[in-house]
Amino acid sequence: MKNKSKRKKIKQQKKRVQPSVNWPKEWLYLNEKEITPEDFLKVFPEGGPLELQVWKEAGVIEVELPCGKSIDMEWGEPDLGEETGNAFLEGKNTKALYYVTVVPESFEEARTAMKTITEMLGGGFFGDNKDFQPQIYKKKNSPSLSMET
Repeated sequence: MKNKSKRKKIKQQKKRVQPSVNWPKEWLYLNEKEITPEDFLKVFPEGGPLELQVWKEAGVIEVELPCGKSIDMEWGEPDLGEETGNAFLEGKNTKALYYVTVVPESFEEARTAMKTITEMLGGGFFGDNKDFQPQIYKKKNSPSLSMET
């Protein structure tokens, strides 16, 4: 009898330990500079802690995370096809845009890689939704990264 009640308590605790933010699966990586897939090779050099696959001609990048999941990035023209989105891109002076997919369950590991990208290449990650939240970026003239939810 006691084991059943302990299992029930453990299940309840696991349910309560959900992150306070519902991380999106789809993101946008924006940069004020022209960033090519080759530029990501500088961020994650061969033999480093994260594996990187780059398909230059297709404009596709895959960052393999330690958990076995990946961050998938695909280059796109800086045009979201609608007025509000394009105004946001203009406000960020966007020259490079990548569509990013992250498995939400692996977000903590993905966030580390995303921060590394923004530290090395600049730009930022923005939720691919109507309010572009959450955001991961490096503030101008600041040595630290910001994350807004």
